[in-house]
Amino acid sequence: MNRMRKKLVLLLPILFWLTTAYAQKTAVIGKPNEENQKIELADEYFRRGDFEKAAENYESLIKDQAMLSKVHKRYVQCLVALKKDKQLERYLEKTVKRNKGVPDYALDLANFYKNQKNDIEASKVFNALVKEIYTNEPLTEKTANALLDAGQMDWAEVLLTESRRALGKPLAYVDLVSSIYRAKGNITMLLDEMLMYAGTDRNNLYFVQQMLQQNLRTPEDMKALERILISRMQGPANSPIYTDLLYWL
Repeated sequence: MNRMRKKLVLLLPILFWLTTAYAQKTAVIGKPNEENQKIELADEYFRRGDFEKAAENYESLIKDQAMLSKVHKRYVQCLVALKKDKQLERYLEKTVKRNKGVPDYALDLANFYKNQKNDIEASKVFNALVKEIYTNEPLTEKTANALLDAGQMDWAEVLLTESRRALGKPLAYVDLVSSIYRAKGNITMLLDEMLMYAGTDRNNLYFVQQMLQQNLRTPEDMKALERILISRMQGPANSPIYTDLLYWL
């Protein structure tokens, strides 16, 4: 009997721990399921075009910081569809203030001001974002790509230029900067960028050739490159790379 009691005394703490752990696990599993159901309901209203009800449901979700990134975009779309500009402005300002250095929220606010023809406020928000992220190379690259996808080349160029300066890397993001010059039709700047990059290391030659092949699309472009190469070969900063590229042409 005494042995039985001793065993029970030893087992009780273990049983208590197992029961508590199970309860905690159940609570953790249950919460995401409940949140997912709320998101699904809001998304269903959104798909039906019932933006009023969708917005109400998203509002209850964005109070939880962990849910913000999951429902932000659709909540913004709801407010745009409902033309609730003041509410949207308040929400975006509050969200940006609480989430410094998060490009998605800051760019949404900057674009909101831009759509409202308030270029001064748009520039303020964008410039603040630049200062918050320009020393973070991966985040800067990701943000610049998002800007390029949205057709916002000027903002992408500003971000990349400021990041290069802050990092002390004048040739960082060479492919992105080159694509901006190409999109803007600035062939001279594109070629300067490529040749400057090629001149830093002979191992860059193949990459530069590939980039030039992708970006120089007309006979005029090729002639412009030829003129620049000959000019540089005759100058004090001549490099064997220029001869290699001239032969490649």
